[in-house]
Amino acid sequence: MSFKSFLDLAHKPLLVDMTIEEGIRLKVIYGSLDGFHAIELDSGSVYNIYIPKHVCHIYL
Repeated sequence: MSFKSFLDLAHKPLLVDMTIEEGIRLKVIYGSLDGFHAIELDSGSVYNIYIPKHVCHIYL
């Protein structure tokens, strides 16, 4: 059962965690091949927390 779905994310999540900020805001924080990102669940806003300047993708 899913609480909310975000099917059109620009960065595919590899690792996901959830946090409560200031006691009221729920955020999902996730890591991708490109860096770390967050989704504010109330508004659905997606933003980048950290994108390294030198990203090297190795696809096997």
